Amino acid sequence: MKIGVCLPSLGLPLEQALVECPGLGIRGLQVWPVKELAPEGLDLDARKSLRAKIEGHQMEICALGGGLNLMVPDKHRENIERFKEFLDLSRDIGSGIVTTESKSPPANVSIDEAWDLFMRGIREIALHAQKTGTYFAVELGPGCLIDTPDKFLKLAEGVKSPNLKVNYDPGNVIMAGLDPIEGLRTLREFVVHTHMKDAVYSPGGKYSEVALGTGALDLPRYIKELRAIGYDGYLTIERETGPDPVGDVRRAVGLLRELL
Repeated sequence: MKIGVCLPSLGLPLEQALVECPGLGIRGLQVWPVKELAPEGLDLDARKSLRAKIEGHQMEICALGGGLNLMVPDKHRENIERFKEFLDLSRDIGSGIVTTESKSPPANVSIDEAWDLFMRGIREIALHAQKTGTYFAVELGPGCLIDTPDKFLKLAEGVKSPNLKVNYDPGNVIMAGLDPIEGLRTLREFVVHTHMKDAVYSPGGKYSEVALGTGALDLPRYIKELRAIGYDGYLTIERETGPDPVGDVRRAVGLLRELL
């Protein structure tokens, strides 16, 4: 396993992150296809050049992040096509993995309609992933349509694609009030990428993200369980809140290096 980080958690532009990350023991970056990394702004030559630059720093793009809502009826077709573009970009510049949370259904969309839209969208995107040798990894997220392992299994049963995977975020599972280790065991055959994020949860539904190693996640046990299921991918640190997210990332790298 190797250590990665979500680029927004560093608070650095890509060029600077490529220079600084190797010295921290970070080998992978998860990036989001916006602004200078938007697919429409990168032709094939530009993608080859970007990949060469990344590899020249002994770095990799470990995943692309998505973020589009497939349950918005008038954006459904547009967002499906956009996700396909993200998959193509992920193949061209890195790992061939695109991750996304399912998001919440819009207020004017019933839960049955939301499931229908999401299932149809994921089925088409996963088929494109099969054709391009990439993976589309849904991330369980609090407040999202897919927020528990059982709901992902329902999705997987409906889609039936080997290229539909999970970006497993133990912090999000904690924020759903569930055991992250049990969730990992349930989804073991689907996990293609994992965020390293910690959280705390209180009865009554109160939860918050906290620095890695300070919440409910038993980090040594989690790493041990990843090894037990045969996972050998990136441990991608994500820190979305807090007064010192960059410092928390650096401390997280230290914790993971000790465990690896």
